[in-house]
This record gives sequence, C-alpha cells and structure tokens, in this order.
Amino acid sequence: MFTFGELIVILVVVGIVAGIVSTAAGLASLVSYPVLLALGLPPVTANVTNTVGLVFTSFGAVPASRRELRGHGQELKTLIPLTLVGSIVVTPKWMTALAWLGIFLVGAYTGYFGAAGGVLMLSILSFTSAAPFVVYNAQKNLALGLANIVSAVVYGLQTPIQWRYVLPLGIGFLIGGSLGPRIVRHLPARLLKIVIGIGALGLAASLFKSAYGL
Repeated sequence: MFTFGELIVILVVVGIVAGIVSTAAGLASLVSYPVLLALGLPPVTANVTNTVGLVFTSFGAVPASRRELRGHGQELKTLIPLTLVGSIVVTPKWMTALAWLGIFLVGAYTGYFGAAGGVLMLSILSFTSAAPFVVYNAQKNLALGLANIVSAVVYGLQTPIQWRYVLPLGIGFLIGGSLGPRIVRHLPARLLKIVIGIGALGLAASLFKSAYGL
C-alpha cells in the first residue's frame, strides 16, 4: 500500500505522462487507465476518474495550441457540434458522410468509455481534414476536451467522484496537456503517426486482455 503522499506523487507523474501522450497522440488511457486499475480502482471507477481527470488536459492543451487553431474556426464549427451533440449534416459524398458520422460516434464513445477516443478521432480527421497533422491534432484536443467536460458533468450527477485520485491526476494532466502540443510542433508527423499506430495496437491488446482476463 502507498501512503497518501506517495499516491499523490504517482498520480501527478502519471498525469503528466498521460497528458503528453493524450495531446500528442490521443492515447492517454494507454498510460493512466492501467495505472488506476493497478492502484486498486474498479474498472468503472477507474474510467470515471480517468475521464474527469482528462478535463484538465484541455485546459493545458487549448492555450498551448492557439497557433494551430487560429484560422480554422469553420472546421471547428462542424467538428465540435458533431462531437458534443451528434447533429450531423452530410454531403452527397458517402465517404465524407461516413467520416462525419464517425466523428459523432467517437463523441458518443468518448462519453461512455474514453480509452482510445483520441486516436479514433485522429484517424477520422486524417481523412476529413486537409490541414497538417499538427493542426487536426489540436482540433482533436479541443473537441474531445469539450466532450470530456460534458461527460464529467454527467458522471458527477450520477456517480460519486473519487476526488483524491482525480485532483492529483488532473494536475498532471494539466501540465502534460500544456507540453504535448509544443512537443508535436517539433516532431515529424510521419514518426508520430507510426508511434500512434503502434500505441493503438498496444492499447487494443491491453483492453482485450483486461476484458477477457487473459
């Protein structure tokens, strides 16, 4: 068992790493969710704690991404409502229609179980956006940050929040979230996409193992 002070340090450090991974690659849950399970939280509690903590990531990531978000307001006017509400207006092009529908479904999925929501959003935006990776990654951080806020409010109304875990984790997410976009600016997009792909496979394997007790 860890002392309360040790638990705080662990959660802050995990939050920093997860915040960087979240805002750079959309894979925060590859880091934070397994740690919360290892600390003894039940799966549902770990998911709620992780989602509420992720709210802090957007408070770090959005100000750090102002350079990338500037001039892309029209895209955000479509992306954010689809993610938050799910009202969708599609074009006759069926591939584009499916892609926007996918964004709506990712928003719904994020509200239910946030793991891999970021990497799913990145995958879809890579087809729907003509912007470079660093830009649609920033858009992903904003849209899913708002989705996490909505989810946190819903969770807060329906289930007790483990604030002694959320707050130190959130502090780490805030720090990591502010660092992630700055790191992305200096890394090759191709390298990041390869790392994201490998990380997504690792997360899928981890969740499969956890779900089936392997």
